[in-house]
Amino acid sequence: MKIECKEKFYAGLDLSLIGTGIVIIDNEGNIVNQTLLNVKSEWYECMEQHINDVYKQCKFVANVVRLEKIAIEGLSYMSIGRTVHERTALHHMIRCYLYRREVLFDVIPPKTLKKWATGNGNSDKNQMMENAFKRWGIQFTDDNLCDAYCLARMIMEKDCIS
Repeated sequence: MKIECKEKFYAGLDLSLIGTGIVIIDNEGNIVNQTLLNVKSEWYECMEQHINDVYKQCKFVANVVRLEKIAIEGLSYMSIGRTVHERTALHHMIRCYLYRREVLFDVIPPKTLKKWATGNGNSDKNQMMENAFKRWGIQFTDDNLCDAYCLARMIMEKDCIS
């Protein structure tokens, strides 16, 4: 006799060098775990050490039992500044790790996430948080956690439709 477990989990990763948001939800949209990695770059002797620390702290997501899929917010192609390459390195380290572990993930462009969550691809962080409260009744004090929740919710709803 085969017993099927109907509960699935979905994760959203809003990767950043200073404020990574990680939210894991069940297949009804309830938050099971939320983690905010606040990493101060001045604590590190070199950027490689900094990126590696964020990477190591994110790896737990791949070990979530019954994890169906992860949504990762894609990189902004309009980003400029001295940390663009480092953010790209972090993204690809995480994606390669998940690929090697055979964990399913989708990369969601920032504008696509905003359009899905608010109806406007140019929404700002406050609009995202307001809409998360209006739409799902969940209040966030940190925009990275809000983005991570919206990513997880988007991938969950997309999975339930397919």
